[in-house]
Amino acid sequence: MKCSGVGARTAILIRVTSVNLHNKQVRGYWSVVPRQFLASMSAPTLAAWMKQRLSFRAAILALSQTALLATVFVLAWQRNWPIDLPGFDPTGVPFIHILPTVRLAELLATAAVGMYALAGWPNRGRLLRGPRKGFALALIALLIVAALSSLWAIHRGLAAVQAAHMAAWVAFALMMASGDWPAPRLAASFLAGLLMHSWVGLLQVALQHFVGLGPRFGELPVRPENNWASVVFAGPARLLRAYGLSGHPNVLGGHLAVGLILSHGLVVAWPRVWRALIVIAWAIAWALLLLTFSRSAWLALIAGGLTAAALLLRGRRIDRQALIAATTLAIAGTALATAFVTIFHPFLIGRVQVTTQSYETFSINERQGLIEVAGQLIAAHPLTGVGAANFGLASQALLGYPLDSVHNVPLLVASELGLPGLAAFVAVIGSMLVVGWARWQSRSIALWQALVGGGLAALMLIMLFDHYLWTAPQGALLWALLAGWWMAD
Repeated sequence: MKCSGVGARTAILIRVTSVNLHNKQVRGYWSVVPRQFLASMSAPTLAAWMKQRLSFRAAILALSQTALLATVFVLAWQRNWPIDLPGFDPTGVPFIHILPTVRLAELLATAAVGMYALAGWPNRGRLLRGPRKGFALALIALLIVAALSSLWAIHRGLAAVQAAHMAAWVAFALMMASGDWPAPRLAASFLAGLLMHSWVGLLQVALQHFVGLGPRFGELPVRPENNWASVVFAGPARLLRAYGLSGHPNVLGGHLAVGLILSHGLVVAWPRVWRALIVIAWAIAWALLLLTFSRSAWLALIAGGLTAAALLLRGRRIDRQALIAATTLAIAGTALATAFVTIFHPFLIGRVQVTTQSYETFSINERQGLIEVAGQLIAAHPLTGVGAANFGLASQALLGYPLDSVHNVPLLVASELGLPGLAAFVAVIGSMLVVGWARWQSRSIALWQALVGGGLAALMLIMLFDHYLWTAPQGALLWALLAGWWMAD
């Protein structure tokens, strides 16, 4: 029996959409199509129109996912382009590195968000209920406060540029929270990007100078004799830390810590034929993390690893394969750590026992001084803050000379955006804790949720000792990636 009229159109709608139900990004698409528009079409026209729309939507979502994977691959790269903004006064900027630029990772992240929006922003309903609604509203409120701070900041241009950077990573976080992204592909792309840093960073430490890739790939021209280069000391001897293609060893270290935690999922979930290669890649990335000499990244890896292990246990995800993977990585990591301590013992002493090295003592005292300045700025501007990205200029007005940003993200947010900005930031963290607590109580913690939770714990610790997760687009995008990924269903 043949259907006609509305019945035929309904049958075609069910038949065409049913073949796409495996793609969660497509679900709910037809709810936004006006019923009158569908009712005005004949059955054959409706079928052809729906197939065309589904094909277009699938293609756009595929492009969005491709841009996302590319973003993850180059996430820590320093590659950027300076921007000559009309009306921006560069003479009042205290540091060159905060002049307006756009990073490669930002361009790719914006492309991913743009494609996702063009596809209709699938699963946007997730952001309209429960803790995810609070997450979205808190992020938007944080962005609004940063944008408004350009009205009273000492350098309004810097505040406006920082708000633009924030808009990119806020939209990226909301996209991650909305979508259904393939976790193994994300982790594999992240690990592949870290391998690019690894061969560059290992050569940098071996040669004790930059490899020569230059601005095209974002490699900084670092040499141990440069005063601005990050080094470790053993008496008068200076050893260049691994930069890779990043802007600083600490930035690279944070990405490596997160990548090492996520890579455990590849060892567990990928086919047996690939596992040996993943273990080798993990060992290379671990060796590079050691050579960054980043104390915050080392501590972050420990904190994140323990958190991930606790979540896996709570979710009953510890099985024979997981134990084998953890044991294999632990053996490889211990062997490399032993070799590292044996070879670089003189430099490691100065890095761990800071009182034995005057440079490390100076660095610790400088960070304590930054915390005191942040407290003074918060007391002087509790409601408005000094303006986004204006910490250096505000410290110059207070002391007579500019200081770098305080190495503590909550204090930096409070000093730049005031208590309203800090409240929005705390609300973002709070919404993530609510989701985590619900999963903990129900014991519904999947493998990748546990690993992403471990990565977030690592970043939370880094936020207490460094500022690049707020000030550098690479760090902010890393935070947005994991935060949105954690909030996704």
